[in-house]
Amino acid sequence: MPLDPRTPVIVGVAQVTDRVDDPSTARTALELMIDAGRSAAIDAGAAGSEASVDVVAVVGGIWSYRDPGRQVAGALGASAATTLLTGLSGTSPQRLLAHLSARIADGELDAALMVGGEVFRSRRRARQLDVVVRRDVDESLAPAERFEGVLDMSTPHEESRGLVEPGVFYPVAESAIRHARGETVDQHRRRRIHPEIERHIDRSPGIEDREFRIPEQIHPFRRNDRRHRRDIALLQHRLSARQPIHQRRPDFPPI
Repeated sequence: MPLDPRTPVIVGVAQVTDRVDDPSTARTALELMIDAGRSAAIDAGAAGSEASVDVVAVVGGIWSYRDPGRQVAGALGASAATTLLTGLSGTSPQRLLAHLSARIADGELDAALMVGGEVFRSRRRARQLDVVVRRDVDESLAPAERFEGVLDMSTPHEESRGLVEPGVFYPVAESAIRHARGETVDQHRRRRIHPEIERHIDRSPGIEDREFRIPEQIHPFRRNDRRHRRDIALLQHRLSARQPIHQRRPDFPPI
């Protein structure tokens, strides 16, 4: 059967990292997106084609760009492209990709560029060194058109039990896994739950820190510490970013 000519296809991908010692020379999130867009076109075997995309869609990040897609489009020569910007969500990239694919299949678009970028490391080093980093936010731009999509995080029954976000659900899932394996809480906390993820970490060239850690090695928790809520958030962020997820200690007070 011949392939439908409107079948959406990912034709080029790219990832850009910028780990420099001097944060004042580090690329901004916008510059990372621009470089990734150019590199994706090269990966597709069509250098310069980024200028002809119909839309530049950006996955929202922790920055203050009003319409980053418009700034990316301008830098890439895609001045005629429309733009989209998602909210902050772990599923935003997948939902945005599905949205763009559907529009291509429906004939609304011929080509789309989807980008995102963060500069956590550079910002953190800048704070540590008391260095002022460059800002390239265009305050004159109107806010971008938002794409949120449908996000059903839980059923009414789950909501009635307080299961309304991933950070609450993870301990429940891990408790079920622990029970099925017949492990004590301590055994489950200390085992390497996802060896296949660790193998992926070992193979990925973009990961800077490859050391496996259990939660207590990431941050020493103190039950009565005033920073407890922040520490829990820190643990969840670091685990979800690049480490296998372990069950939260049962003696932690509820958040």
